[in-house]
Amino acid sequence: MQLRQLSVLIAFTCLPLASAFAYTAEKSPSPEIAKTIYKDLFIDLTDKELESRILSVTNLLEPKFTAEVKSFLRVYLTSRPEWTEILLGRTAIYFPIFERKIEEKGLPNDLKFVSIIESALRTGARSRVGAQGLWQFMPGTAKMNQLVIDKNVDEREDPYRSTDAALEYLTELYDRYKDWALAIAAYNSGPGRVNQAIAISGTRNFWKLRNYLPKETRNYVPAFLAAAYMMKYYSEYYLTPAMPRLDFQITRSIKIYNELSFSKIADLTGMSLEDIRFLNTSFRNDRIPENKIGYTLMLPARIMPHMEFFLNTLDKKELPKPEPLKVEPFDSAMIDQIYYDHVMYDAQAGEHLHDIAELFNVDKYNIRYWNNMSSDEIAANKPLLVHYIKNDNSISVSGKMRKFSKRQKFQIHKIQSTVKPVAINLPKGFKSYYNKISLPESPLVNLDLSDHYRLRRGESIQDAIRKVPDLSLEEMRAIPSGVKTASGLVIPLRKS
Repeated sequence: MQLRQLSVLIAFTCLPLASAFAYTAEKSPSPEIAKTIYKDLFIDLTDKELESRILSVTNLLEPKFTAEVKSFLRVYLTSRPEWTEILLGRTAIYFPIFERKIEEKGLPNDLKFVSIIESALRTGARSRVGAQGLWQFMPGTAKMNQLVIDKNVDEREDPYRSTDAALEYLTELYDRYKDWALAIAAYNSGPGRVNQAIAISGTRNFWKLRNYLPKETRNYVPAFLAAAYMMKYYSEYYLTPAMPRLDFQITRSIKIYNELSFSKIADLTGMSLEDIRFLNTSFRNDRIPENKIGYTLMLPARIMPHMEFFLNTLDKKELPKPEPLKVEPFDSAMIDQIYYDHVMYDAQAGEHLHDIAELFNVDKYNIRYWNNMSSDEIAANKPLLVHYIKNDNSISVSGKMRKFSKRQKFQIHKIQSTVKPVAINLPKGFKSYYNKISLPESPLVNLDLSDHYRLRRGESIQDAIRKVPDLSLEEMRAIPSGVKTASGLVIPLRKS
């Protein structure tokens, strides 16, 4: 791969927001309230504390805390936080895809962070020298890795095909150097420059030979460490991912061999052309050309049955009448509410993650992402957040029906305040302010209650203030000053 500028500094700071992201303007609290709370919760780590974290942030390569690492951290965490939140939201779309392929190939999970440095997770990212896609392949390297590039298709923008190619290329580089730091440096600049640096320096240690590399490649491993740190600690810096709609998280792919236009896909599925384009930027001219290898079409899982029905009947003379389609609402922000539900699921004894994924008909890698899991191991006594496609309030597994009931709202007695809260697992400091209630045992718990705000994964108390205008400063002061972020924390809303 030829030398190119690090896209981490510019890739996610110069484009408008994608319509796929539910990133809407919220009513902000007064400057005085925001200033008061931010001052209470502000994190100020010393260089020594930062170094301690950096040294344990990844086991993929030898980490070091350098001025370059600190500079990249500043870009991610403080310089343009709103753009970092968009980048974090994109991980919900692409990391489950990456993790599946990484696991299939038996590679280290942290390799997914290379894509953050390369493209800021934008399929259409293009560098000044012509590198393109999530993994920023140059045309020559892409074709060498069997990616199609022509007037109709550019598979560098296909999340599935480009990830396969990137992981194969990274594996080839690792087999050459037996060192991941050198492998990802060679991914950036090409093996020729790394070989030259090894020859001049007489060492194969990245940190000792880095000064013999071009400036961009010299900073590539520091940028990788900063990306790994950002992904692990972003919530402590009050960054909240701008999460995409569930239509773009719960997806499936299918191989297409016949010519197929995006307008036809829209007619078959009820999707908008804009949303189809967002998930399939590898196709030019809004059409999939006829081909022999099978190009990847990526769509929300909830509408894939309509596509499969159409493809299965292409060669039949008499086509059965397809199921009627629901027309998509004009306001795309309503799609999640119409087609999806959300639960907290208590795994049963002996139940594995793939069992739960099968139960809800979602990918286990999505469940891992939603619950910040690095493996399939389910923590004891910790319910799993699961988003799933609505299915008449029942779930089918291997022909059997497993019913569940949604949790109803619970009334509790106030000790003081005019607030009527619903409290679940409140931290210690709340005991003197609100009563705690016990919920009846149920494998599934519905999160959609109207009289409270539940902190999502990665959200901070400050985020709640910004998003919930009804939250008063007096109520916030009841929260212990040591509580900065608490996924699952329920904040009661005042009675309107």
